[in-house]
Amino acid sequence: MSNIDVLDASGPGPFPPLQKAIDLRPELRTLTIARGGRENPAMFEGFLMVMRQTKPLYYRLVQCNVAKDDGNEMFKAGKFPEARAKYVEAAKKILGEDFVFPVDARKVKSEKYMKLVWQEMMDVVACFNNMAQCYIREGNSEQALEWLQEVAVIYMNQSFAQKTPLFYWKNTNLLIEEYYLNQQKYHLRLSQVFLKLLNTSCAVHHSWAVASISGSIATPQKPPRVTKMLDDANVMKFAQYRHPDINLPDRLKVSYPNLQIRGKWERLVTKSRPPAPRLGMATWIWRRKLYVAGGQSAMQDRVRDMWCLNLSTKPEERKWHRLVDIPHHTQGGPQEHSTAGIVMKVWEDKAWLFFGSRTVWAFDLVEETWEKKTTVLKRKKKWPYEKNDLSEYAMEIYKGKMYVFGGQDGRMQLGCNLFMALDLRDLTWELISGTSEPVATHDSPMLRVHPEAWVVPKENKLFIMYGNANRMGESLGGREGTHGAECDYTYEDIWAFSFSTKTWTREKTRGNYPCPRTEFSCAYNPRLDRTVVFGGYCGTTNTYFPDRGVNFTFAYYADTYIWNPADRKWSQVLTRGFPTYRAQARLIIDEQSGKSYLFGGYTNSDFVPSNHVVSRAFNDLWELKIDFEDGRGGIVDRVLELGKDEKRTAVMGPWGTCFCCGAVGQWKMCGGSCGGVVRYCSNDCGREAWTEHKKIHQCKVKEAARKKTQP
Repeated sequence: MSNIDVLDASGPGPFPPLQKAIDLRPELRTLTIARGGRENPAMFEGFLMVMRQTKPLYYRLVQCNVAKDDGNEMFKAGKFPEARAKYVEAAKKILGEDFVFPVDARKVKSEKYMKLVWQEMMDVVACFNNMAQCYIREGNSEQALEWLQEVAVIYMNQSFAQKTPLFYWKNTNLLIEEYYLNQQKYHLRLSQVFLKLLNTSCAVHHSWAVASISGSIATPQKPPRVTKMLDDANVMKFAQYRHPDINLPDRLKVSYPNLQIRGKWERLVTKSRPPAPRLGMATWIWRRKLYVAGGQSAMQDRVRDMWCLNLSTKPEERKWHRLVDIPHHTQGGPQEHSTAGIVMKVWEDKAWLFFGSRTVWAFDLVEETWEKKTTVLKRKKKWPYEKNDLSEYAMEIYKGKMYVFGGQDGRMQLGCNLFMALDLRDLTWELISGTSEPVATHDSPMLRVHPEAWVVPKENKLFIMYGNANRMGESLGGREGTHGAECDYTYEDIWAFSFSTKTWTREKTRGNYPCPRTEFSCAYNPRLDRTVVFGGYCGTTNTYFPDRGVNFTFAYYADTYIWNPADRKWSQVLTRGFPTYRAQARLIIDEQSGKSYLFGGYTNSDFVPSNHVVSRAFNDLWELKIDFEDGRGGIVDRVLELGKDEKRTAVMGPWGTCFCCGAVGQWKMCGGSCGGVVRYCSNDCGREAWTEHKKIHQCKVKEAARKKTQP
């Protein structure tokens, strides 16, 4: 950002009090003169002409503020369309008549935005904030989001303009009151809009951001306007929301079809004991069979077992059967590779597994045997994973190459942003980009663990989303440096890698998107041409339980979203029931049928109360159905016509619906042959509804022993 250095507030402090913009901007003082001269058009034009010739920057800024002030007057009069036209006119005085905004979602880096000096940046942000406020007053949340998300793009580009890239948790701020106010307004309005859209995760995130901005002001006394913004954010009220929150009114109502869609989570019952509860395991589907391999238990015990479930059989015939375990392998180090945080993908009837060493493993899905493969790195470069170890990474296989990004390489640090490609035909590696060293960059995704990835074949691109920088691990590992902290940094970025140009591009996070999170589940569904996201965890968002007097500094999620590559927009999937709040579960797509499944994961037992100590892992299997027309003109699932008794059987995280009276709570579930499809709040309700339940769900055990539901 030009001329920002003299106002740099990123140092150790202490800092002087914040200044008002008008005290640092002489052109705003001359604007008073310009306003007085507008009654005499000739004098006013002459004034502007002189300024244009002598002070071109001031000329642009004055023209912008004159139009913006006109827009403000129209806004006060309730003339919102006219006000919006004036705000666009004002922004163009700085950005130019030919500049198109909002920018293309496929590329947020803009030379025009990067070259804005701080005065121009603040004025354009004010125009876009005001545009959003007009749409909010008009009841158009979709357009309000477009303009607020464009504000985020401007701030990104100001960061891109820094000569030396900074990690995202190291912001450079201006010691100007309006600079903070503009950011607070942006987050406050986003919080309000997302709550209207039933997206509680983003509502809480942006409400909390208002408080974080206030807390980042390193001055003895905060300005009253900044403090008022904090009061308006109502942080503790917002922190009481869950994600999703079953107490929201009309929580299943689709008010914005471009930003919301109806769906249904349905728990699948199998007729045999499933694998033990686990998290961070590898999962995939091959020929209508679901595979689960490795992972860890809630007590952090690594497991090596592998299981298979035939999804093509009738539900009453579905049984899990165990396969050969993941092989033991200790190449390059004294400790055995972790089977937690692993990924396996299928190519040519083999599921491929990478631990971080030159040796990779392939499970032959036909013969059901393991094969060890030795690989080499091109051009005899030094192997980038110095401890021959990697977990918590993202991986995809595309056109015969296995692409691996990010992860924890065993060095107890932030993570890495190494991007590697293994040609599975000749077993040669290529280092495409990245490092394990704590170096910031604007040219690719930064160092992280738990990123998610997907490939959109028709674009010939791979996408990387979110994850976290392991700042706690950096601190606990005793490493020297400035990046350790008491909490991790959770990313909110999406990047696209072009296989054609071998370049990274940061994209715009657009629409009704998931809040920043890590350890979430993500998969691309080629039948729908959509990416699905579920759940996850954030260590920088508070959750407040007023009845227990507890305020957690983290949140678990159970919300569902889909991303459309055509317009880059996110939509939230509104479901009555849902798997309980969890992280490190796995979404799996059956490309043959287009069906989406979810398996496993874990949650904190304090966050979701249960009889388990500290954490609880899961081994449940769910199917996601979306009311959606696929690209072939067919209906994948007509949710509104499915499950006529869903209102009476829905499981909403740790809560269930009494099949008899409809009350919601932590009820008992039927212990009969139905597998717990229905729940009862009391024995009386169980007896009253038994006959109907038996008829509808073919439960064969009358007055079956009922067991208390574990949330």
